[in-house]
Order: sequence, then structure tokens, then C-alpha cells
Amino acid sequence: MSLAMISDKSVFLEELYQFIEVKLKKADSVQIFAGEFFDQYPLTELEGRSLDDIYGLIYDAYQLIENYTNRPAIRVYNPTIADEHWQCPHTVVMVQCKNMPFLMDSVRMALSSHDVTVHSVQHTALIVDRDNKGNLLELVPSAKAYHLDGNEAFLYFEIGHCTKAKDLKVVASAIRGALDNIVAVNTDYPDMLTELQMIRDNIDLARKRHNKAEVSEANQFLAWLMVNNFTFLGYGYYEVKRQKKERNCIKSFGLLKSDLARGLICEGHMTRQKGGGSLLTFSKLPVRSTVHRNAYPDHIVVKAYDNGGKAIGEHHIIGLYTSSVYRASVLNIPVVREKIEA
Repeated sequence: MSLAMISDKSVFLEELYQFIEVKLKKADSVQIFAGEFFDQYPLTELEGRSLDDIYGLIYDAYQLIENYTNRPAIRVYNPTIADEHWQCPHTVVMVQCKNMPFLMDSVRMALSSHDVTVHSVQHTALIVDRDNKGNLLELVPSAKAYHLDGNEAFLYFEIGHCTKAKDLKVVASAIRGALDNIVAVNTDYPDMLTELQMIRDNIDLARKRHNKAEVSEANQFLAWLMVNNFTFLGYGYYEVKRQKKERNCIKSFGLLKSDLARGLICEGHMTRQKGGGSLLTFSKLPVRSTVHRNAYPDHIVVKAYDNGGKAIGEHHIIGLYTSSVYRASVLNIPVVREKIEA
């Protein structure tokens, strides 16, 4: 087994392409993937590794991509010479899925939440053409389609060695949960923005219970959220039944689709006023976000009224303020500026 030449990337890739061509009859797509994968990969991490092991990594990765359908494909394993014909000093994690915002950060958070040591990380955006059944038709080199964003993503991690099968399953399950949450947030993002606009369109119904200035500030605050100041992670509308003192979730999007998230809100984050109190309130959820950023999500509640001014429900919005908010003046943030002035 010969060691890979890692001092020069072009030399390394040419050597790897030739190795792939010797190993496979149809090598073109595998070579394209190898070029995409190692384009931003720090070759120093391959020091001391053989071409057989590097080829084994690429071959296994390509098999995952080739067999991928619409559901994220996850493989967590310890490659061995006997089974996979290559080896790695660490446990290997491979993920193939749709390319989405928040992807890499969220998966890394899932690994960190299980005290997993990450030794190597690679996120490769891929331009992939498939037929209606999901069969791979073509892997397009980014150099030939630089105007297109990758529609799929291949994630590669090397983590601290897991020796027990149950530990491998725990890691895979954590990643699966994170991906489900990312899909929910990205799929429902347009719906959450639509609901925010509907709240604004109907917020004047609150004027029978709240003064004009408060309603106006609440409206402006919601508009401010929608202008790249807030990453929406979940939305839920709760119908209020005063007689039974119940709040039933009528519709939900994003993370608030989960029973756990809805339970957190029901257990202590519902507003309890019966028509009184503020039109808009905000607080923090007691658990950290599993999507985008390892922080406690912000929780915003807006009361809903009918045409007669009767409180009929509550809009619950959860998410994270964007980085620009932390650099902005509080005097430019609706609702907050009123509190500062007071």
C-alpha cells in the first residue's frame, strides 16, 4: 500500500483519479465526486494514509450518494479491511441529504450534545441530477455549473472511536433527529412568514382592548422581525377556551410541530391574562435550539381577538434573533424602544 502524496493538491488528485480508474470500469462520476470532496479538504488530515484507504472513503461515500432517495441517508461505522477494504483511525459518519440552510451547524450540534469528539469535518455541496425514482443520472462538476447552487449535500465526519454498536446507533439517531428538525424548519419557513403577515393584517382587531400606540408598536415589531432580523424556527396558533381554561393548538409549523416543543409552551409559557396584559410579550424557552445555533430560542406571543374584541387565541413564535440584531441600537427596535424610553 502506497501513501498518498499530500504536498500538492493537483498531484494528489491526479494520483487519486488514476487509482480510481484502475479500480473501476466506470470511473467518471466517482472521479468527479472525489474532486468535489477534496476541493476544500485540508490534505494535512490525510497524512500517513494510503491511497487504498482514501479510495475506500470515496467509494463508500459514492455508494451512499448513488443509493440515496428522498430520505436523508446516514451511515455511522468503523471501516475495516475485512469488511470495507479500508480503515480509518476514527469512527466515520457519512450523511447524504438535501442541501439546506442550517445543515452543518445543526448536525454538529447534534454530535456535540452527545459528547462526541469531532476530528474531521467536511461539507460538500453537490449538483445532482436524478430521475423520478431518485436514481442518480449525473453528478455535475461545480466548475461547469458555477452559476448553480448544490441541491444536495454530502457531510463527512470523523469522530472519536465508538466501539459499541449501540453507540453507533445513538449517533445516527441524533443526526436523524437533527435532520428532521432542519427539514421541518426549512419546509415550513414560507408558511411561518405567511402567518406573521396574517397576524399583522388582523392586528387592528386588538384596538378594543389595547390602545392605538401599543397596537402600532406590535405591528411594527412583527414587520421588523420579518426583515432579516429573526430566524423563524416554529409557529403555533392556540385557541383559547376560557370556560375550560384550555389552550388547544389549532395549527403549527416548524419545530412547534413536535409534541415536545408544544409541551414546553403549554407547561409554562402560555400567557394567562384573560383579555388584559400586553398585546405582545417575549421570553426565552428553557431548552436550547437543535437548529442553527446552540442558544435558547426566543419565544414571542401575540394575542388574537375577534371582531368584537374578545380574546380568542394566541400566536406563538419561536426562533433566534439574527446576528445583526445584537449590533443594532435598541432604540431602533419597536416595542423594546418604548420600554427603554419609559
